Amino acid sequence: MNIDLTQATAKHFVSADKMRAAMQGVYFDCDAKKIVMTNGHILLTVEFAPDAGMTSFIAPLSSLPKKRPAEITFDGDYIRTIEQGQPTTITEPIKEYYPDWNRIMPEIPDERPGITAIGFAPDLFAGFAAVVKNLGGLALRMDFLTAVNGVKLTPVTPAPWDGLIMPTRISE
Repeated sequence: MNIDLTQATAKHFVSADKMRAAMQGVYFDCDAKKIVMTNGHILLTVEFAPDAGMTSFIAPLSSLPKKRPAEITFDGDYIRTIEQGQPTTITEPIKEYYPDWNRIMPEIPDERPGITAIGFAPDLFAGFAAVVKNLGGLALRMDFLTAVNGVKLTPVTPAPWDGLIMPTRISE
């Protein structure tokens, strides 16, 4: 399968917490045809077309291409990344359970109550700016989800990704 997602973009969305080994990687959900990344505060899904018969796996960040589109294969044991101008890398998948990301990615309701105010840390948007640059979309559309106190981000122009800023507690 070919992917455009680079390490520089994905690093904004994976966890640095060594206690969450699965979330330090990038989940290739072959059933949903989505590449999923989360650090527990923000979540990004990117559409992809898995190879026939490919099973879902968690790839370490190092298995993604450095700067350009690449061919990635997974044979059940090893991930191979073939990037033009770079040596082929072979890595093992992260053998952990990935959280059920479908449960937290909400649908946008047709009607929502008005929002008077919402607060969030601006550094949560840095990763999404990198996604727009790497995967396209011209700009971000933000939908405030009052039922779950989150913000769903989608590209303004067609692009193969979706995002979510999850609710956080802010103490005064």
